[in-house]
Order: sequence, then C-alpha cells, then structure tokens
Amino acid sequence: SFLSLSHNFGGGTQTYIDNIAGIYNNIHQVNIGRDDVVYVKEVSYNYQDLRSWITRDTTLIFSHLLIHDGPKYKIIKDLFYHIYNNCKYKKLIFIIHDYHLLFPTNPNPIKNECINDVPTNNDLEFVNYLFSKCNIIVFNSYNCLNNYKKFINMDNYKYIITNTTPDIIT
Repeated sequence: SFLSLSHNFGGGTQTYIDNIAGIYNNIHQVNIGRDDVVYVKEVSYNYQDLRSWITRDTTLIFSHLLIHDGPKYKIIKDLFYHIYNNCKYKKLIFIIHDYHLLFPTNPNPIKNECINDVPTNNDLEFVNYLFSKCNIIVFNSYNCLNNYKKFINMDNYKYIITNTTPDIIT
C-alpha cells in the first residue's frame, strides 16, 4: 500500500498526488494540517495515529512537510521524526518540487529572485538527515536538482529527475 503525505494547499502538488493515486489504486492521502494534526478526507487525526496506518508493506510518499503557521510557513520536522522513529514501513520516497526544505519561510525564492540566499545550518542539517533516510528522492526538474546541489552534496543520496510537477517555476 501507499501513503501520501503532503500539505493541503492544493494547486500543482495536489494534482501530482491525484495523478499518483490514479496510477496506484491503493494509495491513501494524508494532508498535513498543523504541528500535531493530519487530515484524511477532511477528518482530523493526531499524527501519532499514523502508527496504526503505516505497516511494513507501506511505501511512504512525502510531497511536502510545509504548513502555514499564521502568515508564515514552517516545516513540520516532528512529523518526519515521529514516522521515521516510530513506524515500520517498506520504503520512503520524498518528492522535491520547490525549495521548502532549504528555505522554509520562503519555499519558492526563485519567484523573488533570491535563490542566492544561503539556507541556515539548521535547515541544511535537516535536509541531509531527511535525505539520508529516504530510499529515493524525486526532483521535478534538473533546475530544481541543481539548485539543491548548490547546498547539498547529492552524491550521497539516490535520486531521480522527472518533469511532472508544473505548478511552479523551478
């Protein structure tokens, strides 16, 4: 089975997840809501409940760890830590289609022409930690991958490049 975790902002990310669900008939979609809440079909659950949904046969597909925190964005690192440390699963796939892991407060800096900014050490440590736990990382474009390579040694990780998430300019 597949469990997809993403934000619930809609747009291209939701289209991407819907396309994956169209390929795999046994995918379950979970939307990240707040620090401690996820949503399945508009019903809220504490993310601790994910332990009962994730089994040794589950492939986890993360598309985002970003939520709105008032007027700002932030990454829900505790959700990832909780799943990694407390759940048994088959594979972990992370789909990268923007820069939210590098720049949590400005996930699409290219729109503001500030891709030359440097991520914080804390953000870089988390990206490296997260990538080290993934079976594969999926980038939506060479440009997105190359921008990550400015800050992360991608030779340490297994990744592929697709061109399937057209919601942002990357």
